[in-house]
Amino acid sequence: MVDYCLEMKELPQDWIMTEQLKRNRVTFEHIDQIARSIADFHARAEHGREAAQYGSVETIRLNWDENFAQTVDFRGKTITNREFEETKRAVEGFIAEKRALFRRRRAGGFVRRCHGDLHSKNIFVLPPDASDRSDGSDIRIFDCIEFNPRFSCSDVTSEIAFMAMDLDYFGRKDLSNFFVERYLVHTGDNGLPRLLDFYKCY
Repeated sequence: MVDYCLEMKELPQDWIMTEQLKRNRVTFEHIDQIARSIADFHARAEHGREAAQYGSVETIRLNWDENFAQTVDFRGKTITNREFEETKRAVEGFIAEKRALFRRRRAGGFVRRCHGDLHSKNIFVLPPDASDRSDGSDIRIFDCIEFNPRFSCSDVTSEIAFMAMDLDYFGRKDLSNFFVERYLVHTGDNGLPRLLDFYKCY
């Protein structure tokens, strides 16, 4: 006899959304399910003082500075020196100009403990004949970040932008736009579009 503390079931790698995107099998219904699932998750997510501190202008700037420091070696390879410097100046200008907006987002409870790594490699799309459909959904989102609150605690826009950017990368701008639209329908977060491109770039 074996007593299980935790029994895990491995799902086929073909079900990962990244693979499904390559095969053009991700539908608008799948995207709406993801948007609705994330909207419900964000509605319940921690958003008190501890989480909100990571939405400060200082932390936002720190995250960007870290990105630029870690990508400096790619100048002249995947990005030109000019593009790199123009992006850096644009980001610094945006942060300085939108300080009040970032403060309002924090005060409004939009900085929450999010998934932190929401992209297609962390989503399973179940096929029609899958047995695990107790909630009626085709989607299983997994592998959230718990080890670093500076990654998981952010404006919800950052999370939505990450997923939208990934869909853009796969040439599915239609799904990307639909994902954002459906998230807005499910949440009513009308301030999100003002920060979407900023966080996509991030």
